[in-house]
Amino acid sequence: MTLSASELPVPTATSVALEEPLTVDRTVLLKSYLAHFAVLYRSFCNADGDPAAGIAGGSSLHKRVESAMVTLGKQVRAQLPGDHEIIGHASRLDEYGSLLVVDKDRREHVVTAGDVVHLRPWTPPGQGAESGYA
Repeated sequence: MTLSASELPVPTATSVALEEPLTVDRTVLLKSYLAHFAVLYRSFCNADGDPAAGIAGGSSLHKRVESAMVTLGKQVRAQLPGDHEIIGHASRLDEYGSLLVVDKDRREHVVTAGDVVHLRPWTPPGQGAESGYA
């Protein structure tokens, strides 16, 4: 929470202190987080748990999750239970919140469980930029 840049385990990590907050007091931060969460949760419950309904005067839970995801639009490898693997483009979330991955043959796969790893951008042989793989 209060690590300096030199104490971070990897270059992509951060700490609360490095994000220049108004405070690093854990009690204050937790109270603020829980108050915000309570507003969102009450609004979600008032919408009968519909992830497509707008909540707390803003966009839907579904849209909020999609906008926070760094995986969407990336080339990924999804390692699934049972030693299955899908390599493709993470395109969107379905109505249940599952990740949809489009493979090189343009088949859409639903990923509900597994490990998703970001890959370097690539274009499969015989596919152009218009395929969504560039």
